[in-house]
Amino acid sequence: MKKRRVWLTIGLLLIIGAYALFQIDEANKRRFLQNYLQEHHALSDSSYSSHASITQFGTMFHVTLVDEPDIMYDFFIKRRDGVMHVVYSFNLEQGHGLRDREFKTVNYAILDTLFK
Repeated sequence: MKKRRVWLTIGLLLIIGAYALFQIDEANKRRFLQNYLQEHHALSDSSYSSHASITQFGTMFHVTLVDEPDIMYDFFIKRRDGVMHVVYSFNLEQGHGLRDREFKTVNYAILDTLFK
């Protein structure tokens, strides 16, 4: 009975630790995306809302601009060789947004440098 409690406690601590690490990683990636959107696209934090989801390719942030409430822009945050990068992912189901071309243009320039 005592061994079972120990294993349950260890399991619970591992789950709590994994959740905490996930939250810290997501917060770091969210800050990185905020800086990217500010520097490359002049978008302040108040001009959009975002939420994150985990996919098979990594963390994806769904960004909705205040002036385009019906369009969601998707950005992956990727780590390569210890460096974080933002990759814009066009959502075909959503249609074209006003900033689509701008996001794609910056995206292609970033992808070009990633794979050299």
